[in-house]
Amino acid sequence: MLRGRRRQHPRIDYRSRPREQRKALRLALSWLAISLIAACRATGEEAKPKADAPRVLQGTTAARWKPCACPVREPAAKAKPSLTHGPVLGAVSDRSIKVWARSGGREKLSVRLWPADSEAEMRCSAPVPFAKDEDGTAVASLEGLEPSTAYVYRLELIGEGESCGTAASSAKTFRTLPKAGSPARVRFAVGADVQGSDIPGFTGIAATKPDFVLMIGDNVYADADGHVAGDFSASWKRYRKLYQKVWGGAQFRQLFSRTPVFMTWDDHEIMENYWKGKDELRYGVARSLFDSYQANHNPNPIHPGELYYSFQAGDIGFFVLDVRTHRDSNEGKQRTDPTKTMLGAAQRKALEDWLANDPSRVRVIVSAVIFSTVRTTGADSWRAFEVERLALLAAIAAHGEKATIILSGDQHWSAVLRNTVDKPARYTVYEFQTTPLGSGLRPAPEKVNDSVLALDNTHRVFGLFDIDTRSDPPRLDFTLCAVGEPCNPHNEPPPRSIDPQTATVPYSLSFVTSDGGFVLQEAK
Repeated sequence: MLRGRRRQHPRIDYRSRPREQRKALRLALSWLAISLIAACRATGEEAKPKADAPRVLQGTTAARWKPCACPVREPAAKAKPSLTHGPVLGAVSDRSIKVWARSGGREKLSVRLWPADSEAEMRCSAPVPFAKDEDGTAVASLEGLEPSTAYVYRLELIGEGESCGTAASSAKTFRTLPKAGSPARVRFAVGADVQGSDIPGFTGIAATKPDFVLMIGDNVYADADGHVAGDFSASWKRYRKLYQKVWGGAQFRQLFSRTPVFMTWDDHEIMENYWKGKDELRYGVARSLFDSYQANHNPNPIHPGELYYSFQAGDIGFFVLDVRTHRDSNEGKQRTDPTKTMLGAAQRKALEDWLANDPSRVRVIVSAVIFSTVRTTGADSWRAFEVERLALLAAIAAHGEKATIILSGDQHWSAVLRNTVDKPARYTVYEFQTTPLGSGLRPAPEKVNDSVLALDNTHRVFGLFDIDTRSDPPRLDFTLCAVGEPCNPHNEPPPRSIDPQTATVPYSLSFVTSDGGFVLQEAK
């Protein structure tokens, strides 16, 4: 919430509504006012991206480091913990990391941190309040760290009127990313589609020891049992319960308290195949909780108040799209209509500017929905936005000296796919569809073509990527791992078939960069 500014709300009579519903409506309207102010400041869709623009969310602060004033103080033996969820390690870079937590009490959050090889350098962050308007969550942004360095951290809660905190978590370790822009080998895992609290896939990801994880949509099925028509407060409570179920799962907590995660949303954080923009009540409910549980520990958005963002890991650039907020109706216009958009003008321009200016040798675009024309979600996929889809492929090819891949989800079957464009020169963009991690499977497409390298719909899966820009040319090693089965990163055989009935998982594929994008290497 912006402070020092008078709120300008639409005239909605909520005085006669129940107290809790009035509070929820005020929250939704506050968020709407913030978005409108941010949009005005950005002068509409012609605004220039500001990569360092601050989030307009409470509960997030750049922590000021200082020597810890007190030794570690353990909680009393019978004390009831007020930390209900977390810690979750969010956006990590070479110099910083965000730490998320939720509390049911009135304490403030502090982080005690030190290099793994030097406890003598222990420091404590300034206290961060848990924001009531963000469901009691807080995010500490820890800055001034060293690249490629292991750190130990521990959460502490500082009560009202206290100068010393009480330990709220055990000591855990994370590692910062390689220096931005430097050649490095980076490993990351990709998953999507999660329902419930028992997700063995999180344990499988942890075993591969990635530098970070990308959760690329449908990270909670809030619409499964969440919406009460016309009732913001009741819907918000139901959506929150489903979030807390996933975030409270043992495997979730075990993985993300030690491994940083970047997140984006898809339709099931709102409702199936959502396209109605910011004005729907459901969007307000979903956005409020998405901000509190996912967006507030992501990197700062490119435009204030938006959800799309970019970040860098060594010499690899990432652009994470928001494919829900700005899309036109899936079926309201023909797919060949040049005005039909999934991204909106401002986000599309930001992506095109990033493609033109990002200096990374390898680039990764994250789209929660499938980019390929081989799909089973009909008008909800990029196929229904064909003119914009082809324009983005052309923009990628126009900067063909950089190798680019696409990560996608949503289909509930997995695949490796080619997207090819011939102008201005022939360029291939490989797409990795790595779902579902923890929800149901769907039949794969019956009609496929030579753009399909691998296809499976019999396993829950996650993708594992090793990208090495130290080699010349840069190399990408990909392994599709099956949940609950052993997985040897980049040492599995290649896929045996594109027939889901005879396909084998896990499998590995290797690529190197060229002037026409990545090139598949023959299996040894």
